[in-house]
Amino acid sequence: MYIVASDPIAYRPAYEGDTRQMMYGSREFSPDSIAPGQRFVRPIFLRGAISSPFTFTFGLVALLLTGCAGSQGSDKTGAEASSSALEKGLVAHWCFDDSHQIGTDCSKGGYDGFVSGSERSIDGIVGQAAYFDGATWIDVPSPFFLDGLCEASVTAFFRVDELNNGAQILGGGDLRGGTDPLSFQLYGGRFTNVGFEDIPQGSSIKSDWDDETIRYAQDRWYHLAVTLSQQDDGSHLRVYLDGLLVEEVHETEKHCIGYDISMATQIGAIHGHQRWRGAIDELRVYHRPLSDTEISLLTAALPR
Repeated sequence: MYIVASDPIAYRPAYEGDTRQMMYGSREFSPDSIAPGQRFVRPIFLRGAISSPFTFTFGLVALLLTGCAGSQGSDKTGAEASSSALEKGLVAHWCFDDSHQIGTDCSKGGYDGFVSGSERSIDGIVGQAAYFDGATWIDVPSPFFLDGLCEASVTAFFRVDELNNGAQILGGGDLRGGTDPLSFQLYGGRFTNVGFEDIPQGSSIKSDWDDETIRYAQDRWYHLAVTLSQQDDGSHLRVYLDGLLVEEVHETEKHCIGYDISMATQIGAIHGHQRWRGAIDELRVYHRPLSDTEISLLTAALPR
């Protein structure tokens, strides 16, 4: 269970412009019990009843300010990459440096993950990294993670121990086909299912599944960055490897991230499947598209 509350509770925006509804009253529920159309993120508990429109307005303003501040997280990717530019729009940052609580969100976003399986850390690119043995993943307590965003970035250092194991760096979805709002699946040296879906709209923007180009090998570190942006000519999905743009998908229609029901968000898996074998370090999520320069800054920690 995620919430037990007798006071009014409000849902903190995970990013600027988040329009999640507020819900009030004593309630206890798990993500599986959330009805379609409802939203769930980490709660803020508001003590006392809302006694007047002024009190409500003041509380709502404070809530929004808290949400904006929550997107400004700490940074552990080296001196250059700790610039204020790389803090802007940061929703979550899993640095994996705490060997006792590997899933800790190192930003102020509060998306601390919980390990399912064997918790283990190894030497990473920056400090420690999370090691995944093919039976382990990290659950993130937000079954609507990034819902409604039309611009976003996901970046991480990764190392695969088994090249032909189709696995997820970060996934959000369920067992129904074509219902993965978040998918960062790699397989056989290729980006096989990388991008975003808007389930209610029946649309997606993803890397080319049929691209047979081998882009990475096993037993060495790489940096992956994926950005979603909206421009005058439509939506753009850009995929970077070690700071270099390797794939761009352009769609004339607008593509966003959308859920129809609650779905688990996981690091190193998706709905408990496609489990990672290898390591992941410095996983970052933004509610904006990073620039080429910012992505280059993030890759600076890679051995040269």
